[in-house]
Amino acid sequence: MSIADNWAIFQDDLAHAAQRYGRGPDEITVMAVSKTRSAREIREARSAGLTLFGENRTDEAADKFEGLDPEDYPLYLIGHLQSGKASRITRRFTGVHSVDSIRIARKLSKVRAQAPAAPPAPSAPSAAPQVPAPAAPASSPPASVPAQSASRPPASPPPLEVLIQVNTSGEESKSGFRDPEEFKDAAAEIAAMPGILFKGVMTMAPFVDNEAIVRGCFAECRRRLEDVKSLISGAPVLSMGMSSDYRWAAAEGSTLLRIGTAIFGNRE
Repeated sequence: MSIADNWAIFQDDLAHAAQRYGRGPDEITVMAVSKTRSAREIREARSAGLTLFGENRTDEAADKFEGLDPEDYPLYLIGHLQSGKASRITRRFTGVHSVDSIRIARKLSKVRAQAPAAPPAPSAPSAAPQVPAPAAPASSPPASVPAQSASRPPASPPPLEVLIQVNTSGEESKSGFRDPEEFKDAAAEIAAMPGILFKGVMTMAPFVDNEAIVRGCFAECRRRLEDVKSLISGAPVLSMGMSSDYRWAAAEGSTLLRIGTAIFGNRE
């Protein structure tokens, strides 16, 4: 089955799930998780209608997305970022949705705030060569010479959009803030950092087939978001839910799903 077919089926199922829990499908955005997928598959997903892309590793993402237009293929890091690799979050990345420590946030802020501006765009050429004006009579004042149009100034990179990762399952294998007070203090500091925009929170539920446990983790993440809503720039983002548990995430208020297998199919 093609990626377009998978996406159509997923959209239909998500619409039914959203309706079941009293939500509209337009309240929930889907990010295509393209880790280990080829650039060809990513282009196919974009043609099918996916507009956001998430990757787990900086190097893999840089290689695959280098030739893809950032405006058409917004790229987000959703995997754990080691502090030593913060410098690899170049202007090609729209955001990092896995900020799990103040240390990482500070490094990302510094990297984005000091990122070099894009090369200036050349000024548009004239439609036709200018013809010199005839010499003016001696009694006339000299004709003013039109100033040459300057090239556009270098464009500074836009702020990096960040989500704070919270650990709602208590699992040692998962990163993120656990203590609610530590999380709130971190959110306040991150929201004031230059070069980044604090957009919301993200969590991962345990990989168990237990609705009560999974929804409990999602509900806790929603409560964490409520605690820091006043610090968030724009519409708050609540990122939770993957291919295995997105229906429960929709029930608990998720506004951003991270979907891989349901869109791209099983990995070979």
